[in-house]
Amino acid sequence: MNSSGAKSDSTPTLTPLRAPAGPSSRDGEMRQPLHYLQIALDYYVLTPKKLAAATVISGHFLALAVILAFLGNRPDAVAAATTQPPTSQPQSLDDRIAALVAQLSSDEPNQRQSASAALLALGRSARPAILRASRSEEPILRQQAAAILLQLPWDTPQDSDKVRQLLHNYGNPDTAARRQTVRTLAEPDEPDTAAALSRLLDEDPSPDVRWTIAACLRRSDQPAALNRFRAVPPRNDDPPALAVCGYAWIEVNPDKAGQFLHRCAVLEFASPNDDDGEFDFVIQTLCDLAVADKKFNAAADLRRKQYAHGSPVDEAAIPTALLELFALHANDGPLPGLEQDIKLVGSAMSCTKIQYAMSRLDARIGKKADSDAARAAAFAASTTRLQRYHVGDFLFDHAWDDLAEAEYKALLKMPPDANDPNSILEANAHLRLGSLAAKRGDDLAAAQNKEQAIRFLGGAANLVRSDPRGRASIVTMADIWADVHWHYLRAALARHDEPEVQRRLDELSRLRPTDPEIVIEVVPLLDQRKGPGADAVFDAAFEALKARLDADPQNASLLNGLAWLCARCDRKLADALNWSQQAVAQQPQNAAFLDTLAEVNFRLGHADQAVQLETKALQFLPGDAFMTGQLARFRAASSRPATAPN
Repeated sequence: MNSSGAKSDSTPTLTPLRAPAGPSSRDGEMRQPLHYLQIALDYYVLTPKKLAAATVISGHFLALAVILAFLGNRPDAVAAATTQPPTSQPQSLDDRIAALVAQLSSDEPNQRQSASAALLALGRSARPAILRASRSEEPILRQQAAAILLQLPWDTPQDSDKVRQLLHNYGNPDTAARRQTVRTLAEPDEPDTAAALSRLLDEDPSPDVRWTIAACLRRSDQPAALNRFRAVPPRNDDPPALAVCGYAWIEVNPDKAGQFLHRCAVLEFASPNDDDGEFDFVIQTLCDLAVADKKFNAAADLRRKQYAHGSPVDEAAIPTALLELFALHANDGPLPGLEQDIKLVGSAMSCTKIQYAMSRLDARIGKKADSDAARAAAFAASTTRLQRYHVGDFLFDHAWDDLAEAEYKALLKMPPDANDPNSILEANAHLRLGSLAAKRGDDLAAAQNKEQAIRFLGGAANLVRSDPRGRASIVTMADIWADVHWHYLRAALARHDEPEVQRRLDELSRLRPTDPEIVIEVVPLLDQRKGPGADAVFDAAFEALKARLDADPQNASLLNGLAWLCARCDRKLADALNWSQQAVAQQPQNAAFLDTLAEVNFRLGHADQAVQLETKALQFLPGDAFMTGQLARFRAASSRPATAPN
């Protein structure tokens, strides 16, 4: 089961922000939880290099000349050289480099400077030794080597011309300049930069810069940027590299990912760096993993450490670590340490989001009057549409649906602010209300709200959505219209309005959506009516998802998602069986993956095997309504007698 998540911030500027993990569906209406498909959770409206490097001349002849010049200033060295027996072997290049590196930690400044000049003259040939020295536990050696390393070439012959151009002046001692180069390398229109980013993560001497590289690698849409870290474990003392390795494993082996991320957190808490905000994502992922394992106290302790370490703040300047800590109390508490947490928050206890969290907590422990009072105070605290939107966003992220809906509806009733002349907030509020409506099964309201959002946008806009790693992708208006038609289709099915059903199916056939959730419902309906278009609709979604799997063939979530798509559409079942088996082999205790394998077997006519697999899935997710229904469905076609799952 996917246990980490990310989403785009629903504010007009859409700053990346994580969403809570869990098996919630995209709109809540899917008959199988969202973790069956590795797709985006939602979409939102998106509003609209100093020093030149010294010329390095390399080559063994020049290197030898520099060394001899250095020796020429030392009579004793010259004497030793001239009296050396003629039969002795000349010193190898590696030995000369090692000797020069050793001089970098000399107590004599002149020796350090001479060794540095000689190593710079050696150029690329000295780089491996300098890189090792830059990781030394000796402070002087580490500092001297890092300064030399920055002046050596950073590109390689294997790099593209564009990458070599970007890396030409990378050795700037200003970390801010190097961070900007990294961000430029990671831009979507800069292809084939995964190898360069990975190399910089391993070699840049600044942990601050490496944290920026980690953030860029996480969001990269080049799977190879992360996949290589599964094969080559990072150094155990490098927090940014440990974080990237955790990201690489999260969709393949969450337990292994957690081990890398935990080691990263221990190191970063002990010796903080300027992490460029990326460490916040590490903590969020670790908390998601802890909550998924019902280790709520461990998640709370992580949030307390995050606050002490230095937490980002929200739009009201409240540390997000505190907000998430009280959300834990609200959802799974009260947890041990609540009284100390209240003292820790201090005057921030009166902030709207924490008041809502306390309202939820009071309701959990039966204090209805206190809950009602805290809820009323929280609702009355927002005086602008933007405030209501930020609060609603927090509530929406934590699945406090009734509270979020009230905030969005209140926003829509308020007149525009003087500094808010556009319709971004209205559009996003309607999109969120549409998702909430679908979650409670009201497809008509879902369709109407999402269609209303399109009207506010004037029929054309850039929208964005993010996957659990925070990789943003553009959503087209055709994608939104497909979503709208899908909900209208479901509403028409519920009231048995066949002409409306056919009209919406025709629109969806024309649009050919790639959202698997839509396709697994539309294709069977088209098959039932034996009309044209079913294969074309399936093929569009299949090709899009298959392309993602081809780029990341070890991704268990993608393997499972593609198998689920094929099974529910009753197509490519032999391939689906292979993909599903691979996913289960990676995560044999993942109930969702077992259910997919059961579905594939059932479609292949192996009902008895489907019963066994679904029974096993329910052992890992007892009482799940969807899987219980699946088991009953499989048993009805099985020759085996019904037995209660263990």
